[in-house]
Amino acid sequence: MSLGYQAVSWNSQKRVYDRILAGSAILYLLVFAGLGAAIHPNATVETLLIRGFGTLALLPLHVILAIGPIKKLYGFHVQDRKENNVYP
Repeated sequence: MSLGYQAVSWNSQKRVYDRILAGSAILYLLVFAGLGAAIHPNATVETLLIRGFGTLALLPLHVILAIGPIKKLYGFHVQDRKENNVYP
């Protein structure tokens, strides 16, 4: 760590993003548990939640890992800080 370390501060955009992310995760779990209870009526709540959390962890992982190949396929280019001459 450097002497000038500064923690990342929160702003309204980050709070909105976190709320949307948390809300969509809760909505996904509710829909998953509801459909799971309808399809498998003998399944317990714990089983449905375990399965829901497992799929909830895998879905964003697949999306994040797909970003690199999609970027190469379609030729997207995102400039980084060095290209913009912006240094922390």
